[in-house]
Amino acid sequence: WQARHCSFFIGIGRADDRGKGYGTDAVRTMLRFIFMEMNLNCVRLEVMAYNTDGIRAYERVGFRQDGRLRAFVYRDGVYYDIITMSILREEWEMITSPSGTADTAE
Repeated sequence: WQARHCSFFIGIGRADDRGKGYGTDAVRTMLRFIFMEMNLNCVRLEVMAYNTDGIRAYERVGFRQDGRLRAFVYRDGVYYDIITMSILREEWEMITSPSGTADTAE
């Protein structure tokens, strides 16, 4: 809390619920709460590199890629990279309208 940053994870478990905007809407709502109510400055996350849909969804609401943790996760005999991403309050403010919803189209 003192450092004014946080991290989070979100997942849409059922495959037939993905691609409908639920995750994007949830992330937008969460960012509005984090920046406006909690008064934090930075939100960061980690996402599996193969999750290109998730990465695009995070970028759509303003997250930027910070880096890559190479071969960081070992699952079922395969190593996977992790992408680290973040968004700063000032970046979020630039892409939101006065109502607090992202101006970018889905």
